[in-house]
Amino acid sequence: MFTKDYHIHSNASIDGEYKPEEIIEIALKNNLKEIAITDHNSTSGIQNAIDFSKGKSIEVISGIEIDCHFEGINLHLLGYHINHNAKVFKELETN
Repeated sequence: MFTKDYHIHSNASIDGEYKPEEIIEIALKNNLKEIAITDHNSTSGIQNAIDFSKGKSIEVISGIEIDCHFEGINLHLLGYHINHNAKVFKELETN
C-alpha cells in the first residue's frame, strides 16, 4: 500500500481540479501520510494545504513543477521542500 504521493496539482495549477483543502481530505480518506503539492509554475496553493493539514495525520511538502524549455524540448522540473514564499516563485506565477 502506498502512503505517499509527491506529485499532486491543486486548482492553483493549470491542470488541477481540487482546492488544497479538498486534496487533504481526499488524501486522508485514501490513508496517505505524506503528500507534495507540485502545481505548475505556482506555489499559491501550498500554504492553504499546510494550514488545513495541521492537527491531521498527514504531512504536506512544499513543491513546484516548473515548465522549462531546453534545446527545443519542453521539460517539467520538479522541486521539493522549497521555500514556497520565496520571491522567485511569486515572480514565476506572474510570467
